[in-house]
Amino acid sequence: MPRPIDPTPTIMVVDDDPRQITAYQNLFCERGDTESALQTLAELVEARPKSLLSSNSQLPFTLLTAQQGDEAIDVFSAQLHSSAPVRVAFIDMRMPPGMNGLQTAEALRKLDSRVYIVIVTAYTDVDMDNISEVLQEDVLFVRKPFQPEEVVQIARNFCQAWARDRELSRLRTKLQQKAESNLYEAAHYEVTQSLLSDMADKMNAQSGLLAYLSSQFDVDSSQQANFDEVTGTVLGEARQLSKLINALQRLSVESDQVSVFSVRDLIEQLEALMPNLTRPREKVDIQWELSVSDHQTLHTYFSRLVLAISALLYNAEEALQSQEAIVPGHKGKIQIKMGVEDQSFVLNVIDNGIGAAPDRIDHFFGAGYTSKPGHAGMGLTMVAQFASHVGGKIVLTSDGPETGMRTEVRFPLNVRQ
Repeated sequence: MPRPIDPTPTIMVVDDDPRQITAYQNLFCERGDTESALQTLAELVEARPKSLLSSNSQLPFTLLTAQQGDEAIDVFSAQLHSSAPVRVAFIDMRMPPGMNGLQTAEALRKLDSRVYIVIVTAYTDVDMDNISEVLQEDVLFVRKPFQPEEVVQIARNFCQAWARDRELSRLRTKLQQKAESNLYEAAHYEVTQSLLSDMADKMNAQSGLLAYLSSQFDVDSSQQANFDEVTGTVLGEARQLSKLINALQRLSVESDQVSVFSVRDLIEQLEALMPNLTRPREKVDIQWELSVSDHQTLHTYFSRLVLAISALLYNAEEALQSQEAIVPGHKGKIQIKMGVEDQSFVLNVIDNGIGAAPDRIDHFFGAGYTSKPGHAGMGLTMVAQFASHVGGKIVLTSDGPETGMRTEVRFPLNVRQ
């Protein structure tokens, strides 16, 4: 998602002299008369060579003004929660009869610790150590008379520093969140791997026990067929579960790694995770069409690809269920096609399920979009992210409701880490 354009930097001037405020307004505002403004400031502060007036090329600012400390606090507060809070405040030190500049600056800092402060004064009895002690950091002391372009440069530099501070803060927050996420994922991986290993050991033990029972116990001949059927079914299920556990372990181990594997490896992993792909089913016909050797190798993110294809197949299954709810007895069909074109792996998943209106298809990739109660709506989003991450693309097509859906995913055979 593109980042929003940064608004015009907002600065504030707090000075009890209306002439100074007028000069600042002409200097910082986009339509101001720069030369006139600089001349005004030169008259108010320090005279400067006329030749320097044309050298100023500052960007426009949004300028807020106040003539007393109390007014400055009100204006600053009103701007604080907008999209462009005050970045820099130029504050005159003495503003009788109200708050002085240091008190005003301290009050603004309590409202927003991010604001940069520039204390401006013509007096020599100001204690700079006291100013630094109260305001701590991001403060500059400027004594009058000063050069007008100095004000411009201070404003520009401090506004840029303010923006950098915000970006660094955003990055620190993001890194902290990532670190916390990585810690969670590491702990989750450690726990799940332990559980999966324990499950695998137990399933293998059960398979061995069934094989032992079949070989050691004499069964009445009249019950032999039933006994063989039951033990065979249980043994088959145990072996299938063992394959599933191994597949889950592999997904965890290779979750973020590029590896080399064959089309056959990919299909076996999918069949282990989704046993329905290989079992005959009364209402669903699943067809595999390979126009590529099952020894063809791919160099990409194995686990991400497996999860992406699984999401597509689950999506197709749900589309068939939705269509069957509308047309009872509907014979579902899913075609899974794999091939290679121009050094790209091409996967097509085609179903005759519920389909969708063409103008709704783009919404399917949005995070959280789903029309199914209880679903997170992240399946197709994950597939799109995978395709984008490896330099590929995904295309969905449908002729309309109840006409099925075709999903095509293309990505390079070789992906760099």
